[in-house]
Amino acid sequence: MILRILLAVLISATPGLAQTSRPATVAEQRDYLDEGRFLFNPPADWSEAFRSPDGMAVQFNAPEGRAALQVMLVPQETVLSPTMKGRVAKFVIEGKVAGAKDRGVEVIDAPKAVKDDRFYLKIRDRIRKPDGGVEDRLHVYRVMGAYLLLGACTAFTDDEPAAALSHKVAEDVLLSATGGRKGKLPTTGPSTAAATQPAKLTLLPKAKLRIQPPPGWKQELSDGPSGQVGVWKDPGDGATLILLGVRQIPIKARKDKALREIAIQEIVSAERPTLEMAGAKLIDAPVTVPDDRFLRKIETRYDLDGEEWRVSLRQRLVGDAVLVLTSVTSSDKADAVGKLGDEMLISAQSTVR
Repeated sequence: MILRILLAVLISATPGLAQTSRPATVAEQRDYLDEGRFLFNPPADWSEAFRSPDGMAVQFNAPEGRAALQVMLVPQETVLSPTMKGRVAKFVIEGKVAGAKDRGVEVIDAPKAVKDDRFYLKIRDRIRKPDGGVEDRLHVYRVMGAYLLLGACTAFTDDEPAAALSHKVAEDVLLSATGGRKGKLPTTGPSTAAATQPAKLTLLPKAKLRIQPPPGWKQELSDGPSGQVGVWKDPGDGATLILLGVRQIPIKARKDKALREIAIQEIVSAERPTLEMAGAKLIDAPVTVPDDRFLRKIETRYDLDGEEWRVSLRQRLVGDAVLVLTSVTSSDKADAVGKLGDEMLISAQSTVR
């Protein structure tokens, strides 16, 4: 089974917030995954940003946007044995290195496994984004029977002691997890009808894709097997954009169910909706938009010279790649352009037979 949501919303925080933040602790109440099959203590004072429609993942944001934590449950065909640990670690690290290269970020501390007998695996790395913001990332894994429980915490600070406080939250949450009893619980996330497709196809031979962009938009292709493969511009203003990126699942993971699911998680969690324009100022933290057509969908608002702009990112698995489609537009056009972006990504098909 491939996880459909994996909504690891790694938000962008205003620089300097972490210096004034206080550590979060684990609350006493219990939360759940998979309709109560697994129970855990959620982080106190952190807000729930999103819960996946299938109940296998949940996102928490720290106060003031200083960190984000995703807790995910991944079914396995077989129990991951200790002898597989080195192989899984190597795969995750290679995926993080490739993801950083695709995003064009600076690697401050390369990903490496950290010895901690409390967990099956623990990996930490630090990167610097093009806007100068630092992400201090920790992934911790626990094997719980035929399931892999993942806690992915990103602290948005270059203050390592402050980041460590947020990372401890992820560790405590995972350590609090126990088995429960699956029962009937409220579902979340709206059902969404299939979108109407534009008529004209664009072929991307190297990316092995066909896709239907909005009719009449100016198209600039840079077809390749991965990375950004195309930009579409609204002919009405030239500033409204739709960008398409391709993130390939590593070849060695494609036929291994456990590694494939981990790879999808790593790829999905690496993306952010950002506005790379001079003078753009973040208005508030990104918001996750429930939409079970996609692995994840997030929107962020920016102020650009007194005008509000919206950046919407959505991800979808097509064949052996995660497609990332980002729409950038002024807020007065956001709904219309967002719908075009949704329809365009839904139209994408692999050309591999």
